[in-house]
Amino acid sequence: MDFEKKISLIVGLKNNLDYTQSFYKRLRELYKEVEVVFVSYGSTDGTHEWLDSLNDKNLKYYYSEESKSLSHTYNKGVEISTSELISYLHNDIIIGKGFLEELVKSWQKDAVLFYSLVEPPIFADDKRDWKTNIDFGNDIMSFDEEGFDKFVEEEAHKQQNPFETNDESFFICVERKWLVEMGGLDTLFYPMFYEDSDLIMRFYLQNARFIVVPKAIGYHFVSKTSRYSKEFEKRTKAIEELSFKNFFRKWRCHPNGSFKKAYDLVAVVENASVDGMFEIEPFFAKVYSDLDKKSYVDKYQSTTKIDLSER
Repeated sequence: MDFEKKISLIVGLKNNLDYTQSFYKRLRELYKEVEVVFVSYGSTDGTHEWLDSLNDKNLKYYYSEESKSLSHTYNKGVEISTSELISYLHNDIIIGKGFLEELVKSWQKDAVLFYSLVEPPIFADDKRDWKTNIDFGNDIMSFDEEGFDKFVEEEAHKQQNPFETNDESFFICVERKWLVEMGGLDTLFYPMFYEDSDLIMRFYLQNARFIVVPKAIGYHFVSKTSRYSKEFEKRTKAIEELSFKNFFRKWRCHPNGSFKKAYDLVAVVENASVDGMFEIEPFFAKVYSDLDKKSYVDKYQSTTKIDLSER
């Protein structure tokens, strides 16, 4: 179908092959011809062998034994995609009927579309225009596919038009050319977290309109390949804190704040320890201190691509 040729779905992979297979099975049940792009850096669970086994003319994929960031992963996917529009997805998502039709139909010039997600109430307090909390299962084994499909069908019959939002989301649909011109996701955020907030900030500075598409629906099992994965679950808090500090270094504002303005504030710090300075430095444009600069840079430069000696 023509609408399937207008969009490429970019899906980052890191192990969790069973979720990838479930995503792919549902996708091909609904859409035979849409281009799907899988990118895997460092998977060790048979994901790469499974990719090689697929016989699908509308599949593009890339894998490497090297581990890289989420930003590297999705940037590579966009690089090898070929359609006018791209959409970011995770492999722990099951898309609903009508997903592609609604995105393609709703696309507008200079707009960033957010598709809608249904999630179990893991982050129920995090209210978003594009998210609904309904428990259709916490994992593949407990997934109530029939219940989810019924929900999607009911939503399809409601009078819900796309609407503008001030919320932000990783789960975008946008013109590929625009995203490439912007440089994609920033690899400053390693291995993950806040790269989406950074991207939305750059769209915001270009006066993009952010539009929720309520009838393009996916079920999201939530962070199966990131914060709750076996690889990252014990390091999630530390990784998130580092990415948060790097966002502040770059933008000097809170990634989730509605106030998107920065001020060149400086700090004057006396008798600081190296570790104590790490709790101060990221949040100011410049820090003046009697602390030996080299000792600080030697310990913490590895946490960021930003040159700490200039701060």
